[in-house]
Amino acid sequence: MSGVGTELQKVFRWWGFKPTGNCRCDAFRAHYDQMGPAWCLEHIDEIVGEILQEAANRRKDFTADLRNLLPALSLSLPQAVQKTVLRRIVQVCINRAK
Repeated sequence: MSGVGTELQKVFRWWGFKPTGNCRCDAFRAHYDQMGPAWCLEHIDEIVGEILQEAANRRKDFTADLRNLLPALSLSLPQAVQKTVLRRIVQVCINRAK
C-alpha cells in the first residue's frame, strides 16, 4: 500500500505532470506519505495550495508542444475550478492510501 503523496504522484503522472529537477514534488510526496491519510485530510486546503503554487511555478517555465497539451489546458482553468478539482483528487488519493 502506498501513501497519499505517492497516490497523488501517480495521478499527476497520468495527466502528464512529472517531477523536474527544480520542483518540490518528491519532497511533497515524501511528506504526505509520512504524515498519513488522517493528517492529509485535516490539511487538505494546505495541500491544494501547495499543488497550485507548484503549478504556478511550472507555468512560468512552460513551453507548449503537443506532448504538453493536456497540462497546458489544465493550467489555464480558473483557479476556483482548479481548487475544486484538486480538492477532489486529493480526497480520492487519501481514500486510496487508507
